[in-house]
Amino acid sequence: MEGLGDFVELETVLEGLDDEAGQAELGEIAAALALRPEDRVPVPYLELLRGR
Repeated sequence: MEGLGDFVELETVLEGLDDEAGQAELGEIAAALALRPEDRVPVPYLELLRGR
């Protein structure tokens, strides 16, 4: 995002999975990409843009 930095968005399809399994899958993917939990941005891009 220009002016905001570099981002990656991950999604997990929950069909057939409960929330716990979905979170575990998302955690595995993030770990494989060397994405650290402390680097997560808990707000949508729109909120980041409004805050500039």
